[in-house]
This record gives sequence, C-alpha cells and structure tokens, in this order.
Amino acid sequence: MTGMLVKLLEPLNVPDSLIEKLAEPLQKKGHEFVYYNEKTTDTKELAKRSENADVVMIANNPYPTEVINQNDNLKLINVAFTGVDHVGIADAKNQDIALLQAY
Repeated sequence: MTGMLVKLLEPLNVPDSLIEKLAEPLQKKGHEFVYYNEKTTDTKELAKRSENADVVMIANNPYPTEVINQNDNLKLINVAFTGVDHVGIADAKNQDIALLQAY
C-alpha cells in the first residue's frame, strides 16, 4: 500500500509545532501531510489545495460541490466542526467519498 496524501486546508489557530507533532504518526506510516496556515474560501484556491489529496481536513471552511468535483482521488472529507452544511454532502456521497465529522 502506498501512502495517502492528507491535507489540512485551513489554519486551526494552534501552534505549527502542535500540527507537526500530530502529523508525525501519519508520516511515520508513510503518509504525506500538508498544512495550509492561511484561510481561503476561494473555490479555485481550495481546488488547488485539494489536488491529488486522498483526505482533506477542514473545520468551518466551506468545501462546496465545485471543489469536490475537481478531485478524482478524494476518499474522505474530515470536518472538525459541529455541522456539515458548508460541505457539498450530496456530491460527496454520489462519488463514494466518506464524510467524517469529528468535533
């Protein structure tokens, strides 16, 4: 099995050192982890950030249908927030992309 590409698409307002520490177990298992520390809601930028990702992680950042539809590799959208109304859920389900809500 080759490693997955996991991308955290928005800042979480915690120190970068904590993000790096939490990413270590993933990296030790052969996965790649990318963290973006600047927020964007621009759909073109979100699509660019999501390129080739197996997993994307967001909190309250929008992740609309037009972004979901541009990544054929996506397997999981992880939402670290209490709601998912900012995610194109129907299209994710239609493409067999799992949605994990972790709050």
